[in-house]
Formats: sequence, C-alpha cells, structure tokens
Amino acid sequence: MTILITIANPLLITGQYFKVEYSTDGQTWTFDSYQNSNSFNTTYNGFTAGNTYYFRFTVVKSLSPLVECDSVIRVYTIPSEAEWDCLDFSAEITPHNITHDNLKISYTIPSPYVAPCGGYIMRWGKSYPLSYQQAYTSLPASPINFIINKGTYIVEIYAVDCEGNEYLCFQDTVVPEEPDCTPASLVSVTIDAFGSTPNITIVFNAANPKPTSYAISYTQCGGAGSLPPDPGGTFNFTATSNNPETVVININPAIGYHVITYCGSISDGCGGSIPFDKSHVG
Repeated sequence: MTILITIANPLLITGQYFKVEYSTDGQTWTFDSYQNSNSFNTTYNGFTAGNTYYFRFTVVKSLSPLVECDSVIRVYTIPSEAEWDCLDFSAEITPHNITHDNLKISYTIPSPYVAPCGGYIMRWGKSYPLSYQQAYTSLPASPINFIINKGTYIVEIYAVDCEGNEYLCFQDTVVPEEPDCTPASLVSVTIDAFGSTPNITIVFNAANPKPTSYAISYTQCGGAGSLPPDPGGTFNFTATSNNPETVVININPAIGYHVITYCGSISDGCGGSIPFDKSHVG
C-alpha cells in the first residue's frame, strides 16, 4: 500500500528540517526521514488497506545541538477495497474492417475519485476461460479501444486491491453492432444462349458495406419448347472490392424456340434478393 503525503509550502528557513515519523497507535513512533524542501511529497510503502496510521511532523531548528519545535500529528485512514467505488463501465463492439471489429470500453472518472491501488484488469474472450487481458495501474482517457476478431465477446473488468485481490466491477456479453447495409443494385443481365459457350453475364453494384459472399440462383424459364429446360442451379462467389461486379455463369439451355429466357435472383448479403428475367433472341 502506498500513502502520498503532501505538506504544502512549509515555512522553513536555512538549516531547518521536518522530522517525519509514523505510528500505528499514536504512542510508539518510528523515524522515517528528514525533509527540508519548501514543498515535498513523501510516499510510504507497506501499509495495509483499512488501517489507521499516525504521522508526526516536527520542525527541527538544529541537529547539533538538537532543538525541536512542538510536533504536529495527522491521522490517515487508508481506504479499504470496499471504499473504492467501481467506475460505471460500458462496452460495445463496432466495425473496424472486413475481418476485425473494435471493442470499445467507455467510462467516466469523477473528481474526486479514489482509485483501487492495484488498478484495473480488463479481460475478454468468446468463451471461458477468457483469452485476452490488459492491466492498468491507472486508467487512460476513455474510451479504450481493442482490435478483435469478429464475433460476440464476454467482457469482464476487475478492480484490484493492494494485496492483489480482484473484485468484479463489470461483466457483459457484447454483441457486435450490425452496420447499416445498402443492398446491391443490378446494372445489367446479358444472355448468350446460342454461342459456342452459352452463358449469362450479370453486372451489379455490390452491397455496402461489402459482404464477402453472394449467391446467384438461375433456371431456364422459357424457350425450351417440348425439351426439358435447363434446371440451372446456384452459383456462389465472393465479391471483390471494386464496383461494378461482373459474374459470368456457363449455362446449358434447351433450345426449342429462337427465344431463350432465364429467370433468377441475386442474394446480396444484406438479406435481400434482386430478381432478374432475361431473354435472348437467336
């Protein structure tokens, strides 16, 4: 435990000192140090949280011969961990990029505030035992940001007392914030049903933010006559980072008439579906 004692602007003249002593009962005193600055901070280590200590300050006019003034006694009660109020923490997960999110820990430090002498420990992970940890002797400015893999996280924040004991201040399961998604938009559909390599060419503007996976479902819906139409299928692909996107799908049309028609839809990753219905005259 550390106690910080400040005596502001003591009126000392050249050759005078402060003699500093401490006691656990106010009767038996232990010498600590002489101080002679016009303003000084003295730190004492090894005290126990929750206990009361006495400090005696005596102006020494001369060390040889010893001439002392009347002493001044001050009493300090060291806050116990129960007196260390946890801060009001909050946590949220926001998008960072296509592969990672941002875990943001926010809080307000009031003034005055007695912080736990062992600081705080923040832990987070997708399941127990929590995989990640960051300890702070004193907290930096809010918010604190951590780059994390995408997913839902358990977040716990502990205050730490002088003996290293941890006290849970905050616990929450944090679900990532879902960004608004602008659906994809269809630019064009072109069918070449009568060439050497029949295909459908689809051009579209990808959704924003760009999901990684798309699916195009397609089937022949006209022009087969009495022949079995092309059943089509589903073409899965990953969009690039550029707009517009161009996708070419090989088809196997049944040609019963000179007009061949394909129907289908694009699943855009925002949960939407863009229909298309396109014919090709041979």
